Amino acid sequence: MAGLAILGTEFVFARQLLKKAKAGARAVGTRAGLCRANPEQEQPGPPEAAHKPAP
Repeated sequence: MAGLAILGTEFVFARQLLKKAKAGARAVGTRAGLCRANPEQEQPGPPEAAHKPAP
């Protein structure tokens, strides 16, 4: 019986991990979609500003 109980808890744990992974993938997907919709957000400034030394 102990083996069955351990398998049961592992199965529940795996299901919770899968749910979290799906939710995380959905969040990353929406973030990537927003970035693709607004390409100007990917380049905040002109490229020459990156080469100037910080004051």
